[in-house]
Amino acid sequence: ATAITASDIAFTQLSLVAKKLAVLTLVSRELSEDTVIDFGAALARDMAYVIAQSEDAAAFNGDGSGTYGGLYGIMPTIKALSATFANIAAMQVGAATSSASLNNFTLANWQAMVGRLAPYATNPRWYMHKNVWVNGVADKLIALSGNDFLSIQNATSVEPMFFGIPVTFVQNMTSATGVSVDVAVLGDLSLGVAFGDRRGITIEVSDQVKFIEDCLTFKATSRYGFVPFDTGNVTATVANQVAGSLIVLQAST
Repeated sequence: ATAITASDIAFTQLSLVAKKLAVLTLVSRELSEDTVIDFGAALARDMAYVIAQSEDAAAFNGDGSGTYGGLYGIMPTIKALSATFANIAAMQVGAATSSASLNNFTLANWQAMVGRLAPYATNPRWYMHKNVWVNGVADKLIALSGNDFLSIQNATSVEPMFFGIPVTFVQNMTSATGVSVDVAVLGDLSLGVAFGDRRGITIEVSDQVKFIEDCLTFKATSRYGFVPFDTGNVTATVANQVAGSLIVLQAST
């Protein structure tokens, strides 16, 4: 009999460091008493939106600075893999003039991103600013004709579809192109990033902090960590490039 060859699964350790996001708002006692709406509930919704917006900004644009709570986002993480962008499997560089105008990105650029995406990334989405979609993608679909009418229809919906993949607008991402600017992400975030929170959003109110001013202090806090990890390899040999579940589209250099 022949011995069975072992095939052991390999794991990689990731470290999630919880960062605190906070929102602080002062409200006069008069406003709290005289408003005809549930001001506390409205403020809580707004605070939750601000925190979610900050999480989005860090997830895509985080450069490790204090602006993003020391977190690194998807686009800066992939860009930092190599100074030679053509060697990064997870990066698609746009057409030669794409740094001058969003209109200069071609359908082939976007198609190449789909081609790079790992086959196991079965739940992908496009992530980009709405202006990038309208002027970098939808303009090409409008120029199509005949059997591509459905592509034009989908391009104008609340949640457009592109190459059969849903598009999510992230208004914290860049709205314009430029030299070596990252303009979009194609990815399956359920496989490509690690996200963890210590707790949900906590909202508290105090009448003591600004007692002399007779103000109420509303505070919202959240603690979470974020790490992109499935970023593919780096090699100058195109045939040996293996991308993961995260792909970035960058304007030309």
